[in-house]
Amino acid sequence: MKKYCLIIDKEEGTVDVALGNDEEYYISLGMKKRNVEQSKDGTWYLKGKAKTREISLETRLLKMEEANMMPRWQRDIILAKGSTYPKTIRLKAKEIEDLAIEYRKQKEKEVTE
Repeated sequence: MKKYCLIIDKEEGTVDVALGNDEEYYISLGMKKRNVEQSKDGTWYLKGKAKTREISLETRLLKMEEANMMPRWQRDIILAKGSTYPKTIRLKAKEIEDLAIEYRKQKEKEVTE
């Protein structure tokens, strides 16, 4: 399937896929429409590059934060009640924050075991 995306890691073929349909905005970010596929763990890849091995949650989170220039403090601002950020940015911040929450729960579980 074709979606607007930014390549995160050329070697692995991982990409950050745009959510929504604001083509003009995605183009302004340098995104290009490419053939992509999603692996079973939810990671997006250039078509034909999806891995069967699982990338760690921490690696996925760090790469998404870096690719979107969206560390936790910035996501907090974007996702705050009354935020006026565009919907596409809020959706991406939510996607990253959901992954971060999952990662924090995993780390907390490891500490308590």
